[in-house]
Amino acid sequence: MRLSLELPTMKYAKRIEEYKDELIESNSTWEGTCCLRTCSTKEFIKNCAEWHRGKNISEACVPITEYLAVRYTDDRIVGMLNLRHSITPKFINTYSGHIGYQVRPTERKKGYCVEMLHLALQECVKMGLDKVLITCVTDNTASKKCILANGGVYERTIPLPQITNKSLFVERYWVNTASLPNTQYSVEEMPLPMHY
Repeated sequence: MRLSLELPTMKYAKRIEEYKDELIESNSTWEGTCCLRTCSTKEFIKNCAEWHRGKNISEACVPITEYLAVRYTDDRIVGMLNLRHSITPKFINTYSGHIGYQVRPTERKKGYCVEMLHLALQECVKMGLDKVLITCVTDNTASKKCILANGGVYERTIPLPQITNKSLFVERYWVNTASLPNTQYSVEEMPLPMHY
């Protein structure tokens, strides 16, 4: 393993700010970053701690643990992910699933997503989650490969409620945490199944 999952703390404040700046500069999406887009680093760290304990969350949300995927060799944050403790609200159960994640733009296509998701699934085991729902939009091939590399079993594709002019579809996958695969290969080596 090249990464560890760390909780956001002030120890990582400068690296979190650099991460946020990179997402802004590259006009990237914000999956897996909780409220980072809309608040200061200090507020982000505070909110993550509160939401982890189930405090100050709306009725449409659930307790969530935000993780920084930190590379051992240089303490660089290569990605972020969040783990929802349950998926009881309808929107989360239908479209979002248990885990949201992303790899920062300059670290993509290096296999980090596969490793991050594997580590997140190990955290799911510790939480007692036997089956984990992971979703991705249909045109996100890298995310599909990452999910499949971690034992994801395709369930179905559903339309996402239209919030932009573009119609989007979400693919739903389930991972049985009792039979997690060994993910020692890179995402580029993982072939797509026939239904793609």
